[in-house]
Amino acid sequence: MLAIDVLWVGIGGGIGSLLRWWIGVLVAKKYHHPFPLATFLINISGAFIIAYLSVFFGRLA
Repeated sequence: MLAIDVLWVGIGGGIGSLLRWWIGVLVAKKYHHPFPLATFLINISGAFIIAYLSVFFGRLA
């Protein structure tokens, strides 16, 4: 693993965590229910994004 790979993982993790927090705050402001909708939406959308990026970058390799 190269240093640039570690840098990209760090950047992606930082952006992902900020987006996760931001989406959680936005959903919590509009949706008040015992079901954790923000967590559900974040996890489902994250799974689709990871799958898309895996296929996208897999085709480039």
